Amino acid sequence: MTAGSGAIPLCGTVLQSWISRNPCGMACLKRDVPANSPDGKRYTASWCNSVRVSGVIMTLQKNAQPNGRIDDAPSRAWTCGRCVNLIAILFFMFAAAQSAIAFELVPSDIYSSNYFSLTIDHYTPAGSYIDSFSLPPSIGSEARGMAFGPNGWLYVVVVTGSNFGVVALDSSGSVQATYSGPGYVGGNLSYGKIAFGKNGQFFVGGADNLVAFTVGSPNGTVIYTNNQIFDVKGLPSGNLLVLSAYQLQEITTTGSVVKTIIPDTIISFVDARGVEFDPLTNKIYVTMLGYTGQFFQLMRFDGGTGHLEKSVFFWYGDDIFLTSDDRLIVGSRTQAPAIFDLDLNQIAVLNGGQQMFVTQMPPAASVAMTPVPLLPRALIVLLCVLVIISGSAHLTYNRLFMR
Repeated sequence: MTAGSGAIPLCGTVLQSWISRNPCGMACLKRDVPANSPDGKRYTASWCNSVRVSGVIMTLQKNAQPNGRIDDAPSRAWTCGRCVNLIAILFFMFAAAQSAIAFELVPSDIYSSNYFSLTIDHYTPAGSYIDSFSLPPSIGSEARGMAFGPNGWLYVVVVTGSNFGVVALDSSGSVQATYSGPGYVGGNLSYGKIAFGKNGQFFVGGADNLVAFTVGSPNGTVIYTNNQIFDVKGLPSGNLLVLSAYQLQEITTTGSVVKTIIPDTIISFVDARGVEFDPLTNKIYVTMLGYTGQFFQLMRFDGGTGHLEKSVFFWYGDDIFLTSDDRLIVGSRTQAPAIFDLDLNQIAVLNGGQQMFVTQMPPAASVAMTPVPLLPRALIVLLCVLVIISGSAHLTYNRLFMR
């Protein structure tokens, strides 16, 4: 043992007999172990305290009494390099996990979900895949349609057995509200689309039901029925556009029919799937699986007359979303979602693979989904650097003085 100023040095070999090691180098001094010092007197150590001991330097103070007890703790104890390195590794693992888990909701970015999955994918406005986030299985078996609410939360329809639920995710990624509604959304891959109305309510289509929800009230109410309701969109007037398999109607938020929109050409709605409305041009966009001669159509109609202005082929087109910069994102049952201009020219695709349901975060607000609260990344890096410096200093100290 190395003695400090005014301290009595004890034999290093005897010290080793005092040390009881555990896997992390913890030790204590055993009782009543005699040690001879250079002054010829006999010392007895009965003090015990947990200290780090991989190359420990201890300096016992002079109040150790001949043939008595050593009462003071060591004046200096360095932690073992093994433990320091372990701490550094854990910090780096934590930092990596934080970066991997973080899922930001970014203004104007695009989000998608898919049947048979609880994963939400995230893309740039141009369609480049960024990352993804998985909802906990406790909330349902698969995610369907999504919509951002006026409060900035992301509302996601989930399949829950013979009915469905809606979960509202806040900026931390936590479920802040859960809702339940009647209708077997799991009965068709395309069921479960959601939209907010001008009155602040949100509406979900599934099976033969259109279900209305009031934010803060957990249970939805059926306000309208038709043969297989696949989509709904809010209108500037406060009314809703509701698309069933064979019919497109404008209704009030209480379910009263205002009008039925019938194409003025030979085309008919057959196995229609998605609807979108452009308030600036009064155009209605519809996808349908179709029929012989009109399979897999993406169509544009005049909202006033029902006139079919243009249609293009898009394989198994489904959910439609009009972006803030006047583009159409169209999901598909069998291929990656595509981006179209308003004249139905395809201009891009979302490059993360096949996805059915699509939406975009409004450009006016930004929130961040973080399933585990994040430390500021600069702080994480600083902590890691400090731990590594501490470990390096310890190893250098041992090499210089523990010979």
